[in-house]
Amino acid sequence: MVWQAVILTRRGGEQMNQQLSDIPTTLFDIMMILHKKIFNPAALARDTKISPAQFSIMFYLLKTSNPSVTEIAQKLHISKPNMTPLLDSLIELGYITRARDLKDRRILRVNLTEEGKKFYDQIREFNAQTLEKGLTALSAAEISEMALHAERLLELLKKTPGYKETLEIEDHCK
Repeated sequence: MVWQAVILTRRGGEQMNQQLSDIPTTLFDIMMILHKKIFNPAALARDTKISPAQFSIMFYLLKTSNPSVTEIAQKLHISKPNMTPLLDSLIELGYITRARDLKDRRILRVNLTEEGKKFYDQIREFNAQTLEKGLTALSAAEISEMALHAERLLELLKKTPGYKETLEIEDHCK
């Protein structure tokens, strides 16, 4: 009987290892589907004349109050020389402001304007409509199941190391 437990444990461990190795592939597949069919930055850039890097900057500004240009560049892995033209065009569109720090004039602070927030809301609404259209092929039960699993996946991802360092989804962005 003990040897059966050892065999089952070993098999369970093998199954667990297989599941662990399958997760990255499955998540990558999900990410690619979402990226291509719903949250396609290239299509959004083409339709809105804003680059994926500029979307990232706007998303970061939506989550972060009054960051410096250096902080944005570091968090989003954008070189400082590339930040200037990206920010300049967002300023020109009226989506962000850039101003010197009141305490240290060497530091430039960046914030999203109300116009920028409205634009971002429009993009989010467009993405929601795109997703809704894509889900019409599913039954009501399948949509409920997907919603449940999506919420659970987010809960689990929040428990993973490094999540706090990522851009957390706040209530006002849901």
